[in-house]
Amino acid sequence: MNAKQLNKLREDMKHLSKQDRAMIRMRIELGWTYKEIAEVLNIASATVRRRIHNVFKRMISKEFEMMTQRRSLVPARLRRMGEMLYLHGKSERSIVASTGYQLHEVRVMKAQLEAVCESIALR
Repeated sequence: MNAKQLNKLREDMKHLSKQDRAMIRMRIELGWTYKEIAEVLNIASATVRRRIHNVFKRMISKEFEMMTQRRSLVPARLRRMGEMLYLHGKSERSIVASTGYQLHEVRVMKAQLEAVCESIALR
């Protein structure tokens, strides 16, 4: 994680609960394992994994919503894919089942979407 990404993460973390902030800091900045975090917080390591996953999922969803407000910069096909992946939490395989796309097509669109969002974020 580079300095710019770390600063962005710290900024986004201001809106998290104290415990969520602590878990993310221990995991990302300090490099602790889930087990080490769980021992310090006196909770199960599976709970730590789930909470960290959910925090990042919420942060990604929020970031995606902000990116797509600039609609003209994100092609409609990729915007729909992003909505299914990030806002509705669908897996790649469930998108294949519901849209008729092939799995490799979904993965290509996901990569394209991430590239577009990254280029928008850098502007």
